[in-house]
Amino acid sequence: MKPEFLKKIDNYLLVNYPVIWQSRILWVGTYSLALFALFYFFGDRFDYEPYENGEFSYYYHERQDRVMFGILPLFLSILTLFYWLYTQYQQKIDYSKLSLGGFTATTLLNFACVVLLFLPAIGLAYSTLDFPRNLENTWLGIQTVVTLATAASILPFILRQYTIIETVLVIFFGFVYCLGVALVFAGILEVKGDSVMVTIFVINYLVFLGYVLVKFANREITQNLKRLALLCVLALPLVVPAFTYYAGYYNYRIERAYEYALGFKGDPFTLKWMVLHVVTVLTTYSLLAYFMYRSMVFPVKRK
Repeated sequence: MKPEFLKKIDNYLLVNYPVIWQSRILWVGTYSLALFALFYFFGDRFDYEPYENGEFSYYYHERQDRVMFGILPLFLSILTLFYWLYTQYQQKIDYSKLSLGGFTATTLLNFACVVLLFLPAIGLAYSTLDFPRNLENTWLGIQTVVTLATAASILPFILRQYTIIETVLVIFFGFVYCLGVALVFAGILEVKGDSVMVTIFVINYLVFLGYVLVKFANREITQNLKRLALLCVLALPLVVPAFTYYAGYYNYRIERAYEYALGFKGDPFTLKWMVLHVVTVLTTYSLLAYFMYRSMVFPVKRK
């Protein structure tokens, strides 16, 4: 269902602002805000109350509500995020004329689309979950997903460099590699301590990232190098909490850095989380997108 006036706006964006058009923010924003309003004002009608068997029944049904109105909508929002990425994969937009500021603005635009996709889940949870702990856990779950989904803001720039199966395999083999490193150091070499293991992973990451940046700077780009670059890009939100730990945040406790960054503990959507784990990551992604895209588009150095 596409209203005629929105089609006209969409066509106007296509002709005059193709970079904004390709993000699909018009349609993402329209449908997400409409669903958010619907669920926020009328979502409680889906939740049957009062319960008949006293306090036990209340807490039992609230746990059920957490699944139906918290976890399930979040899962559906994640699926819409993958669909949005698929639509980005189908686009053929030329970003080569964008300045660094243009890449930054486009990265923020893409992240805005990501956040909008989770608005319906937020509206439904807020209107239906009465038990404060359930509501807080749902907010923290959304924070976890949004923290990891910051990686989606850079993917529209580089997705067309890979096939879908390539992207899946990069994620799979990245996980296998991390598991192998953990088994070698923790199992065979008996390295103990969370901070030591995280430092080992961070050193691995910096070595890979440095290798990728040097090769890209020299325009010595192969498909395997692009795959390694994709792995570095996707892993960035998992590495940033380690740097906040090194900088002295979270009382120099590595487990707290990851728990609070990924939404396992603490208050959801704090200013510290926003600055350290969203703004920092998006700024880094803007620089990487500018550097990587131009290197991929112009694989031979221009004199």
